[in-house]
Amino acid sequence: MSPDMMRLCREYDRALPPERTYFFMQASGKAYTASQVDKLIKKCWLCANPGVENLPNIRTYDLRHRFASACLNRWLDEGADLNNKIIYLMAYMGHDRIDETLYYVHILPENLVKSAGIDWDALNSVIPEVTRWQ
Repeated sequence: MSPDMMRLCREYDRALPPERTYFFMQASGKAYTASQVDKLIKKCWLCANPGVENLPNIRTYDLRHRFASACLNRWLDEGADLNNKIIYLMAYMGHDRIDETLYYVHILPENLVKSAGIDWDALNSVIPEVTRWQ
């Protein structure tokens, strides 16, 4: 998260009741549904781009996907060892299983997948190959 966004989130957090359950919540105190979040994102997009008639099909998932890809690309550009960094991405994304996070590594462009920053043997050993049970 950028420093200015972190500052805004901290200000927002201080302005809300400490006993709340969710960081972003409806006035009723309930969590937003996925479709409500998607509608809010589209509303924000329109506010940020006045006069745009053809709204791209933006989903919350697209933003998560972009975040994951940006982290991986930044780490590769920095020469970081993705074997050590992948656990951080797992925590950032809120995944319970490493294979959910490794999905984002497998969809990187081919030139990044071949990067020396990825030790595929080590990553593949995290999740052993299994044979299908008949």
